[in-house]
Amino acid sequence: MKFTKYILPTLALGLATVLITPGSASSWSLLGFNLNVFHRTARLFDNFTMASANNNTTPDPQFPGKVGAELALWKSVVEWGSEPHGNGSGDPTQPVLGSGGCNFDALFAGNATSEGVIGHQVMSMLAGCSGGVFAFMQGDANGWWIRFYQCWGWADGPGGVGGGEADMQGIGCHEFGHALGLGHSNDPSATMYGSAGLGDVSLRSIEADDIAGLTANYTVKAVNKPKITSVSGFGGNTVTITGVNFPNTGNEIWFCRAASTPSGTISALLVNNISSTGGGTQIQVNPPAGYGPGDVMVRNQVQISGSGLSNAMPWDPNACPGTVTYCTAKSGLVCGIPAISAFGTPSASSSSGYFITAGPARSNRTGLMIYTNSGRNNAAFQGGTLCVGTTPLRRTVTVDSGGFSTCDGEFVIEMNAFSHGVHGGNPASFLTTVGTKVNAQWWGRDTQATGSFLSDAVEYYVCP
Repeated sequence: MKFTKYILPTLALGLATVLITPGSASSWSLLGFNLNVFHRTARLFDNFTMASANNNTTPDPQFPGKVGAELALWKSVVEWGSEPHGNGSGDPTQPVLGSGGCNFDALFAGNATSEGVIGHQVMSMLAGCSGGVFAFMQGDANGWWIRFYQCWGWADGPGGVGGGEADMQGIGCHEFGHALGLGHSNDPSATMYGSAGLGDVSLRSIEADDIAGLTANYTVKAVNKPKITSVSGFGGNTVTITGVNFPNTGNEIWFCRAASTPSGTISALLVNNISSTGGGTQIQVNPPAGYGPGDVMVRNQVQISGSGLSNAMPWDPNACPGTVTYCTAKSGLVCGIPAISAFGTPSASSSSGYFITAGPARSNRTGLMIYTNSGRNNAAFQGGTLCVGTTPLRRTVTVDSGGFSTCDGEFVIEMNAFSHGVHGGNPASFLTTVGTKVNAQWWGRDTQATGSFLSDAVEYYVCP
């Protein structure tokens, strides 16, 4: 099908449309500014009136907390990032989201309460139409805004869009390219090409010519640029940011806000002067009041260029992490080295559905699980390793390993049932407190010669 093409203009305040003309080997052009590192955020004032702009209600784990127009435009921002966004998934029309490879990254900071003005970094709809224009950007090094004309049938994806609809993600990706200083390209395959068609989703993925222009404006990603590889933390607990190239001191952490904020406020929630450990590979920080699901970024406070700002990494503080196995089980037992396992979901509200087991164990032996909320341990204990903290060190009720022959026993406890008092004993109150991190290890009897049975350990969070 042949699509009708429409011009995608850009307006750069106080500047000619194109100030740097590319060489004959390239098609990209630049607008003459490099977006200030303190303005590398984006928000949405969701005033779109057509149902197709917000009909995607399916969450994506790589874009926590957002659906509809917010999700589509978040994707349009992260496509220009230096690294794949999270694991790179989230858009069925391209294999990887996040393709820039330069010293440019930006934080999609959620929603604004109004369209604001130029310099507030807000995307919004503009009533009416202007000929064949889909959208436009106005801005310079100190900020921008992007307006989408109402007359088009904006669609939020996430897959293809109808033949009479305008792809919000693709057009947003093009306009955000203008916001970071790129002009139009003469390459028809480029996202920054000056026209697009209804029903066309090809602008979502930046191409070689777009990356060449981005490289000219921001340079190739520095080898010492901070890089986040994972973010973890749940229920208001300390957030752990893992990666490389974090400075020893002076890290500034950017969080997303949970609520919509006035357009003129600082987009991100900032936590300053945080130290790193592990040779610049880990940061631990308490999340600030008002934080919510979204991307997290780290900035080296002594740098004011993009080489000091990390990639954006998605984090959902409301997603309960899975159980982690760690530590070393005791060796030399009659039935071999035991292994601990967990199945189901630990819950503060349910009295069933989470089992912790360990085996192989001697048949018909008694055992119990020791547990704590004071973290991990690695201390010599009864010929093996005590894997859980001791302040406090608590115990479950005893259970029998069962079995019929020498080594077919297994220790099993339904931990949600124990936590809610179903099995008796004296369960700690923190076992039913959402967000608590629990560490647990099986202890039991083996033989007189080998002494006690000690498994490896699990670490889990109490989910709602």
